[in-house]
Order: sequence, then structure tokens, then C-alpha cells
Amino acid sequence: MSVPDLQEPLALLEQEDYDAAIATLHDTVRALPAHLGAHVLLAHAYESQERWAEALQSWAEARFLMPNSPIAEAGTQRVLRRLEDHDGASFTFAFPPSLKTSSPSDADPDAAPNDAASPAEGTEDPPDDADSGLAQLRRQAEREARQGGARPGLSDAPPSSDRPSSPDEAPPTPEEQVEQLEDEGDTGDLDHLINELQSARIEPEADADTPPPDVDDEAGRAADDDTEDIVSETLARIHEGQDDYQEAARIYAALAEQEPDRADEFQEKADEMRRKADEAGEDA
Repeated sequence: MSVPDLQEPLALLEQEDYDAAIATLHDTVRALPAHLGAHVLLAHAYESQERWAEALQSWAEARFLMPNSPIAEAGTQRVLRRLEDHDGASFTFAFPPSLKTSSPSDADPDAAPNDAASPAEGTEDPPDDADSGLAQLRRQAEREARQGGARPGLSDAPPSSDRPSSPDEAPPTPEEQVEQLEDEGDTGDLDHLINELQSARIEPEADADTPPPDVDDEAGRAADDDTEDIVSETLARIHEGQDDYQEAARIYAALAEQEPDRADEFQEKADEMRRKADEAGEDA
């Protein structure tokens, strides 16, 4: 999803129409379950409504797709702090502080008292900060739409993490944060991503003093391990998108057992995947 494609949910967020923005982004992540940028904006939208559990789930989906992402990690920690410390105070949509433009008083510590009379960052008017961030992102999106969706010189520029910092350099826009998240790994190689996710288990080191396990015990543990396979709706959609219907059916069937409230829905998906697998076998 390029920046111009994000204009609709961004416009809705700018209008504080969070329900519509969430609905749009929810449709996007259903259609493109491996799209990191959509998960990030959805997490921010949930945060704006203080829907902490759902925001945490969206950040978890981003971390599921990119486990080592510092942006997804920071978002997760921010929501966890809200869950721990939330005392009913209002929370409005705002991008992380690193994305906000510094005020004149922040840039010039020797400014005159009248210049320093503006509110300090984060002390009041958080909605203005949010509006500023959204307006900045909207302008950036419109510029890129006129230029065909690509910033001049982006492909030749070094990664943002390698650029030297400068006091005069503007902070990255929220759109650049989404791009950075997507650039942290090769999201096109879904097979490699799935293999990494499914093999990401910590195996205990063998203890030299521990006797060899009994064959029956080992078989029992193997059966237990089978129940610990990583299953999620996102992973099932990824397999479905790759036409791997048999694996998608297996995951949906496992989800039906794990989530009784949605068992019928997941079982229907499992049956649908099995039908598609049979049809694909007949066409082969």
C-alpha cells in the first residue's frame, strides 16, 4: 500500500472519524494481512479510542510479521504502559513524540520570553499536535500522489538510520515511519517469513546429568508440541494467499478448537479451504 492509498484512512483520522477509519483499515488488513503499515495505523486508531486491548492486538500482528521491529516494539510497550497506568484520563490520536515538529522555543533556548510563552510540548493541547502530524502526513501524501507516488531521490538516499543527524533536519513524517517499518525486512518473501515464525521456539539446552528420556515420555511430549504450533488468523490468511489451502485449513481447524466463541466461523473457513484444496488438486 503506497502513501496515496493511505489518504482515505488518514483523512478519516484527521476528521476524528475513528470508527470509519478503523473499519477502512480493518478491511485493508483482511485483504492484505501481511501489510505492516495498515496494522500500524490501525493500532494508532485503536489507541485514539482508548481501545487498549485491540490496539495491543494490532501491534502484536505487526510484531508477528516483523518480530525485531523497534517501531512495533515501542508501540506495544506504549500500550502496555497505558493498560498498567490508565486512570481514565483522555487520550487523543497522536503520533510518537519523535515525529512531532519541534516548537520554536525548543529549537532556540535563548528565545525571548514572549516567544517561549507557547505551550511546551506534551503539556497541553494534544489534539493540536495530532492535527499537525496528520496535516503534515496529508501534505506529504498529496505531493507524492502528484509525483506518481514516489519521492524524488528516495531510491538513491541512504537508509534513514544511516543518515547523519542535523539540528536543521526535519523529523521523519509518520508516513516515513510506516515505510521504515516495511523496510526493516523483506515482506515479499512470505515463505521465509512463515518458516521463521513457525521455527521461532527456544529449545532448552541438554543437561549432561539428565538421563535420556523414556520413549513413552518423549512421544507424549511430541504430542504436546503438536498442540503448540503457531496458529493465528493472520498466518492462515497468508497461507490462503499463497494457495496453500491444506495448511490454511489445518490452521483454521486449530483456531476453531482454541476459540469456542468463533468456532463455527473458523470451521466454515476450514471447510472452504479444504474445498479449494480439492479443486486445486483436480485442476492440477
